[in-house]
Amino acid sequence: MTTEQSFQTSCIVSERDQVAALYTHIRPRPSMMAAGIAVLLLAAAVAVLALPSIVRHGGHRSLPFWLVALAVAYVPVYLLFLLPQRVRQLHGQNRVAGEPTEFTITPGSLGVRSSYGVVEVPWDHLHRWREGKRSILVYTNDVFHLVLPKRCFTSDQILLLRSYLAQHVRRVA
Repeated sequence: MTTEQSFQTSCIVSERDQVAALYTHIRPRPSMMAAGIAVLLLAAAVAVLALPSIVRHGGHRSLPFWLVALAVAYVPVYLLFLLPQRVRQLHGQNRVAGEPTEFTITPGSLGVRSSYGVVEVPWDHLHRWREGKRSILVYTNDVFHLVLPKRCFTSDQILLLRSYLAQHVRRVA
């Protein structure tokens, strides 16, 4: 496949695509993921070793114990329920949501068109990109990104898109 090809595809970026993009966006880099897992394992080991002593001395009835327990429980609740719910709410407020979006990939730029407007960004103006299982995020800066759902592209189109991104834009693991 030559990299001097262009293509267009159209689809509706769904609420489910936005939630998947959220998890791709907040996914830590591999080195930070390893460090985070190590810290969690260490904290779990300390908790398991300290729990008999806490129960024996009545610490499970103290306020600091329950504050720490609630703080630990809040993280998965936030990541698994509250944050995705917020993304769904924002998706519902977006008037463009539910409208077909057309993606145009050329050797020189990435184009996005909807009934509300057209954006064409040269590859070298894009900041970085990140790929998840269900989508490719293309960042215009550290925070704002375009969601390109993989279901909207054929496998050959995804290969060509990756090729252009790899040539021109910094990839984040």
